[in-house]
Amino acid sequence: MPRHLTKKQKKFIDELIEKEGITDVDDLDFDQWFDLENMNDFETLYQHAENYIWDKRMAGACDVTLKSRSTL
Repeated sequence: MPRHLTKKQKKFIDELIEKEGITDVDDLDFDQWFDLENMNDFETLYQHAENYIWDKRMAGACDVTLKSRSTL
């Protein structure tokens, strides 16, 4: 099994970000974490998921900053 987030896991996280507004892995409830693990469990899953969520948050923050500057 790969030691990185799969496309399926990324899609799952993206849906949680969109629908539930998660901003951190700790925002996942037990069932959500269990589902994420069952897709592809590996020893650094927590860190990879946390980094993925962080990158998404920072990309969104940059988009907002760029959009607001374009209106100046």
